[in-house]
Amino acid sequence: MRKRIADLEIHAEKEYEGWKFDGGRVEINKGVNRVQIFFEGKPDENVRSELKSNGFKWAPSQGAWQRQLTDNAMYALKRISSIQKKGESCGI
Repeated sequence: MRKRIADLEIHAEKEYEGWKFDGGRVEINKGVNRVQIFFEGKPDENVRSELKSNGFKWAPSQGAWQRQLTDNAMYALKRISSIQKKGESCGI
C-alpha cells in the first residue's frame, strides 16, 4: 500500500504538456487521469487503427480518443504519426 501511495505521488508531480497538431489537439487531463486526443472531424480508418493499436479507445462521453495517463501512454503518443507536432517533441 505504501509503494502504491509513493507511485501515485510521483505520478502527480510529473508535468506533461499537450499540443496542437494538424486537425486536432492532444490534452493531458489530470482530472480524469487520461491522455485525450481530440480531432476536428472523424479520423480516417488508418488513423483509428493506429490509435487502437496503441491502446487508445473512443470515449463518446468525452468526444475524444483516450487512454489512462501513464508513462507508457505518453510513449505511445510518439508512435502515432498523425498527431505529431511539426518539428517538436511531444513534451515527454
